[in-house]
Amino acid sequence: MKSNTFNYSLLAVGVATLMGLSTGASAAPSSTPTATESGNAGTKSKTIRNVATASYSVGDQTQKPVSSNEVTVNINEVISFSLTANNIDDVQNDDKNLNSTVVPEGFVTFKHTLTNTGNLDDTYSFALTDSSGGKYNLAGSNANVIIKDAAGVKKEEYTINGIPSGSFPLLAGYSVEITINAKTTGNQGGSTQNLQLSVTSTKIAAITSPANGATETLTNTDQSSTVLPVFSIAKTITSGTFNVNDSTAEVSYEVVVKNVAGGYSTDATNVTIEDFLPDGLIMSAPLAATNITLDGNATIGATITNTSKGFSFVATSLPQDGKMTIKFKAKKDKDVPLAQNALNHVTVTDDLDDGKTATNTLVDSTDGSKETNINFYPTGDDTNITNGTSVDGTDGNDSTQPLNSIQRSLTLTNPQTIQIPTTTNSTTQANHSVTITNTGRDSETNLSFTLAKSDTAENVSVSNVQINGTGTVLTADAGVYTIPDTLAAGANLKITYVVTSTDAEVGQKEETTVTLVPSATPGNPPTVNPVVDTTQVRGIELAKTQALDANCDGNPEGSFVTTSFNVDAGQCVVYNIRATNTFDSSVTGSYSIASLVISDDLVKNGVTTNADYLTGSANNKNISGSPTTGSVTAPSANNQVASNTVGTLAPQATANLQFTVKIKQN
Repeated sequence: MKSNTFNYSLLAVGVATLMGLSTGASAAPSSTPTATESGNAGTKSKTIRNVATASYSVGDQTQKPVSSNEVTVNINEVISFSLTANNIDDVQNDDKNLNSTVVPEGFVTFKHTLTNTGNLDDTYSFALTDSSGGKYNLAGSNANVIIKDAAGVKKEEYTINGIPSGSFPLLAGYSVEITINAKTTGNQGGSTQNLQLSVTSTKIAAITSPANGATETLTNTDQSSTVLPVFSIAKTITSGTFNVNDSTAEVSYEVVVKNVAGGYSTDATNVTIEDFLPDGLIMSAPLAATNITLDGNATIGATITNTSKGFSFVATSLPQDGKMTIKFKAKKDKDVPLAQNALNHVTVTDDLDDGKTATNTLVDSTDGSKETNINFYPTGDDTNITNGTSVDGTDGNDSTQPLNSIQRSLTLTNPQTIQIPTTTNSTTQANHSVTITNTGRDSETNLSFTLAKSDTAENVSVSNVQINGTGTVLTADAGVYTIPDTLAAGANLKITYVVTSTDAEVGQKEETTVTLVPSATPGNPPTVNPVVDTTQVRGIELAKTQALDANCDGNPEGSFVTTSFNVDAGQCVVYNIRATNTFDSSVTGSYSIASLVISDDLVKNGVTTNADYLTGSANNKNISGSPTTGSVTAPSANNQVASNTVGTLAPQATANLQFTVKIKQN
């Protein structure tokens, strides 16, 4: 620093003339001053003339007073002051505070000293001006003021809140230390802010033409540059595809948080790092300190907060080029669905000045919706990448990767029971339809299925296998049918096939097992329960029973049975023939029987060899005696056939033919 001191000596004009001097003589200031000190504003004299007198008496007589010779004192009055910038920087106590740093929206301290270097008391006004286009919030700033005497002893201290301005009356030799706590606003990393502190001497300002170009106002420049940590967050998946359906499956994550050095970066302290998993995932185990690797003098606090959904801890120190690597595993939450390509985000929170300012907490995250005050970084200096690409940790960008998960799930539904007659046509055949539904998240390709026939029903066939009834009949290859369509997530399709019969037996049952065969790709094929379709052969079921009527009076002595019994000559046997329509109206494929005739040929059955029809006994009553439908024809001499012409018989309905024969005596 080069001193540039102005001294204004006030010499009395008369004395100056007496001494042959010119008023206003002074040392001129340097042409390029580097310090903020006042110069010699000129000289002016004040003269003290002192003559002593004495009065006295001799005896009782007053004598003439006498005067001494005159003595003269010339007083030089000096007006000067200095203003120095006192931050520790490249040059001390000059007119600039340089190299100060500040975080966005933070406070920066600038120190100055104003000294009354003259020998007269003076009053100094000061003002603070933002010369950086509004990057300082002067209303939110303050100044601490300490007034000291010439010996450096503190005489007074106070704080000025708001825009720092005011005035200081300083005695000669007194000084005031002005510490400005300047609040920044709207500043971003790398930006520079300037303040101007101006101080004006009241006494010099009152002089019309200060000598030697001395100035009444001195100025200091305060400069700060904005710094903040540059966090690079990279979250990667170090395991393969995650199978949602596998209860033992885990996904391995690695998180690297680095404070990138260079540019406007600065060390970080008390940074909160948290990772909370997306819906559908939970932690496999709590995060421990052993899961965290520290580099570059990074340190963490003693406490790690764990929940089933994630963790949080404080990095007590994360210097420039320091980083921490966090490894952990997650598994499926059995109670919550996992979205396809779910993103797991990491959030870093740093109160940039650790609580001094309420508005400059930076929240940097791989999830842009969670970020706060990210505008503290210049545009383009913080980008979130979520497409699977990982940042390299050198530019402050952040990334996370979508979880490549598989959740394959397929179902077969709609098992059917369908009735068919013993011989079918296109109207009475069984048309089965089995529904395949993709209940997973992934499209399914190369699906196939098998149809396994039970082979317990003779003369029953399975044919005409199609997908969605398109008309294109599939052909099995070694018993396996290939589905040509891709089945999207949430979609379904139908396997259709036909079951027919030719001269099958009433009461037979065909059980066809439909088994879906998922493709082996993209891995982890799901287990699908098969569907069993049932085809029942229905029609007329005839049941013939007999009972003994020993007296031949139409009232059997015993029950109707299918077993044999002994009968004597002259006794009677009552035959009952019951026809039942076995179709069930509650089951698919129910039909009424048409053109039904129940008959019993006594000659053909060999009854007439040993017995004679008991005239008048033919009827359509059932065993309990109630008549059933139909018109009965009794055997005759020319036609030994008993019959009941029923016509139509509804499902589950019965019709009977009953008649009696008498055992011949021979």
